Amino acid sequence: MKVLLEDAVVLGYCRPGAAKFFRRHGLDWWTFKEEGLPIEQIERIDDEMARAVVAQARRRQAGEA
Repeated sequence: MKVLLEDAVVLGYCRPGAAKFFRRHGLDWWTFKEEGLPIEQIERIDDEMARAVVAQARRRQAGEA
């Protein structure tokens, strides 16, 4: 399963802020924007924003969001 940019947007996260978050955590912003990143890669981050976007990705995958 992947976390997609749309998962962050649904939560109200702005793209510039999300891009900064990705740089701060050494993640590939461009790949995330284009195709998403594996959920396991985001789950490793001990951060509330990461936990929220992972939860949203799970809801989307389950058809709940």
